Amino acid sequence: MRAIKLNTDKGLITIAFLCFLFYFLLASLKPEGIFWSLDEGGKLIYIESVLREKNPSTALIYPGKPLDPKYENLALYFYSLNNGEIYSWWQVGFPLLSLPFYKFFGFAGLYILPSIAGALIVFFSAKITKFITKNQNLTYLMAFTVAFCSPVFFYSVTFWEHSLSVASIMMMTYLLLISIFQDQKGFLYISGIMGSLAVFFRTEAILLIAGYWLVLVIIERKKVVSFTLGLGITSLIWGTINYWLMGNPISPNVQAVQSLTNFNGLANVGLKYIPYTLFNAPIISAYSLGRGLLVVGTLLFALVIFFSLIKRFRLFSFIAFIGL
Repeated sequence: MRAIKLNTDKGLITIAFLCFLFYFLLASLKPEGIFWSLDEGGKLIYIESVLREKNPSTALIYPGKPLDPKYENLALYFYSLNNGEIYSWWQVGFPLLSLPFYKFFGFAGLYILPSIAGALIVFFSAKITKFITKNQNLTYLMAFTVAFCSPVFFYSVTFWEHSLSVASIMMMTYLLLISIFQDQKGFLYISGIMGSLAVFFRTEAILLIAGYWLVLVIIERKKVVSFTLGLGITSLIWGTINYWLMGNPISPNVQAVQSLTNFNGLANVGLKYIPYTLFNAPIISAYSLGRGLLVVGTLLFALVIFFSLIKRFRLFSFIAFIGL
């Protein structure tokens, strides 16, 4: 413990490395071939298909196809159908990055990337805490809390890309803080790259990245260009790769989700779609806010954005946010 106290960064690196070892060893104890979710199994099927066909654009292996040509008894709940063949429903970046680890380390190799990402989340959560508070004890408390008392623990031992997306976001957040408050302009490009990678791993991260971009527009407008360049160029690269591999620049599941009844029901309400998305969640059967609160919430949200763009009125933006 004395060595750790002498240098916080060395201590955090040590903690992050120990977290990685713990996560990975714990995940390695899982029974081979058994997953917590259908998503994980589907991604392993994709990896096996790529290894067999040596083609990242290959259709998924389905041994029962001769007996079930219409896929009436297909065990996969999510998949894309094209020209009579089934394809991966998810982004293929994460399973492709996991493929070499699986090939050389077997089933346990699937958990190397999630475990590394979990350790990075712990590290950058603590770094952000240190940057903001300058409190060493609070920094270590944050590292422990994130490592073992948050969903990070679960996702770090699960064959999902969630931890990689969050690790990218945490790294982006730390680099943005450095860029803004220490005037390290070079980190703006890298933070944009990390934000793009967060979306590459998990499409819904685009909403969070849009929020970060909007904050930059409000508080550091001159630095938006650098961040946007890193974000845009990186997104263009992986979007092109995705289109080549999957026929969609983002993910096949984007088109599939758009065809769902609940999604169409939301989309058909026109401009109301925006406040419904912001304040309601009928697609997961949450309680409806009702028209009155929906209108109030929308107005408050508009005032938050409007007042934040004018320096002398930013206090009103904060008041509107409290109301929201």
